[in-house]
Amino acid sequence: MTGKCSNPDCAAPISCHEGKERHTECEFWNKTNISKSKAKSTSKKERKSDLPWTGDALTTEELSKITYRSTPVIIGVIGKADAGKTTYLAMLFTLLLRGIKLKEFDFCGTKTINTWDALYQKLKVQQQVVTFPDPTPAQYIRLLHLALRNQSKKLKDILITDASGEVFSLWSKNRNDVNADNARWVYEHSNAFILFIDCEDLINRKAQAKTDIVDMAQMLKYDLKNRPVIAVWSKSDKKAKCIQ
Repeated sequence: MTGKCSNPDCAAPISCHEGKERHTECEFWNKTNISKSKAKSTSKKERKSDLPWTGDALTTEELSKITYRSTPVIIGVIGKADAGKTTYLAMLFTLLLRGIKLKEFDFCGTKTINTWDALYQKLKVQQQVVTFPDPTPAQYIRLLHLALRNQSKKLKDILITDASGEVFSLWSKNRNDVNADNARWVYEHSNAFILFIDCEDLINRKAQAKTDIVDMAQMLKYDLKNRPVIAVWSKSDKKAKCIQ
């Protein structure tokens, strides 16, 4: 071990001022090296915190981590609570991992791998049981990133929103609701939308569920302009019952 004793009168490592046979056993020598070790450890942590991305889902304030290289396409995922929005995202990533293409584009990377992987792990079948992803908290908008590339090497960045269904329900009744900020952000900034229709909810709540879906669709239409909308019938294994 190399280093310097904290006692300025000591000649260690040649000889120990405290009379120790081995200078490495002396408390003054150890204090010096512990201090250096802590400094190195702190330095490593600081370097780690300076990384431009963490692998976690992005917030709306972190869009620059993607926009510095291209203008991303933002896809707004809209639907009531428990409509299957987050589960859909987990399924999407599972398909991409298996080589499924999005039109002519191949999956080539992501800056939100930790969040994607957490969703993927939730959806894995364990002992014939599937545990679905946890609902997204009402106070958050998560942005999940996909980098896609076609055969011409053209890169396209996609950001998919993951926001709580509760905020969309509030927004569908009153677009200026003070608690619907996240829904308004998704609506104002998205280039396209996926609207989730919960088949199970239609079965259970019938006319009221239909009214809620129509309200959400009408609010989506309000200032849509030319932005495309795709409707997804979630829990579609029950679709036959819900349209009877």
